[in-house]
Amino acid sequence: MTNAQNRPLAELYVVATPIGQADDLSPRAAQLLREAELVIGEEWRELTTLLKRLGRERKQDSELAVLNEHTRDTDWTELLERMRALPAASRIALVSDCGTPGFCDPGGKLVGEWRALGGRVTSIPGASSLMCLLALSGIELREFNFVGFPPAEREARQEKLTEVVRDSRAQVLMDTPYRLQRLLEELAERAPQRVATLGTNFTCSDELVLQAKLTELLASWMKRPEAERKAEFMILLHPLYPAHPLHPGNSTKSSDHKSKKYENSKAFSANSPGANSKAFRGGPGPRPLSASTHRSTTKSPSNHPTKPTNPGKNRRGR
Repeated sequence: MTNAQNRPLAELYVVATPIGQADDLSPRAAQLLREAELVIGEEWRELTTLLKRLGRERKQDSELAVLNEHTRDTDWTELLERMRALPAASRIALVSDCGTPGFCDPGGKLVGEWRALGGRVTSIPGASSLMCLLALSGIELREFNFVGFPPAEREARQEKLTEVVRDSRAQVLMDTPYRLQRLLEELAERAPQRVATLGTNFTCSDELVLQAKLTELLASWMKRPEAERKAEFMILLHPLYPAHPLHPGNSTKSSDHKSKKYENSKAFSANSPGANSKAFRGGPGPRPLSASTHRSTTKSPSNHPTKPTNPGKNRRGR
């Protein structure tokens, strides 16, 4: 592949980084991050901490770049020019603060831009909070709808959440840690009997998975110490089967009624893991030093500070 000037371009690697356990970084990813001619990340501090932990000594700022929701158009242009100027044999690594970059962050746009210029893009897979949630849910999913972050603005948020609970498919939502309780309340208000799985702090020593009807899930969460009610999280709303009383196509209104198909479902049986809001813990070991989500400043690809990032933004929903 070549660009408009018929000049071969460097290869862009989309690299997954740990979401809680530093040892979850693959050897191939670690080697690339140590050797890549340019490493692009979301936050300056997170990026330099990661590379320092891998033993990479930064010789000059030109080896690093920052790309996030605050990156200006001029910085986008400058970053692409820096990438295009690299020799064809060079390797460029794209990472997010935690997990797999490319969705819920500007990494997806960069991949599209680079491919449009004629550059090759490949991935080095690894940790993903989304895959953790689905794997720990204990249900077999043929399809699901990824909602991501609901709008922060009140009216748009209420409209979106109402739309989400009316959809009978499995729904995956995430939000900032300080909105966890609020989101549970909003979902429970709209669909109190719908079963959901809540996963927090995946792979960390305080990892927690709760599974129950939304009203029970909210009650269980509210019983936890206030200091523990803010956590990196994802929520899976389980799918509604056609025979289930909450399914949009079912006229039955009684929330107490359960069809035989629903009762016998492997996903929701009384013997299934997570029934009655049981908790599952795992993830030995502490968080790595780079796990903090609160950042006061960030830098643009030109290494100039830009406006502060949202201190509550979830960096683990990847």
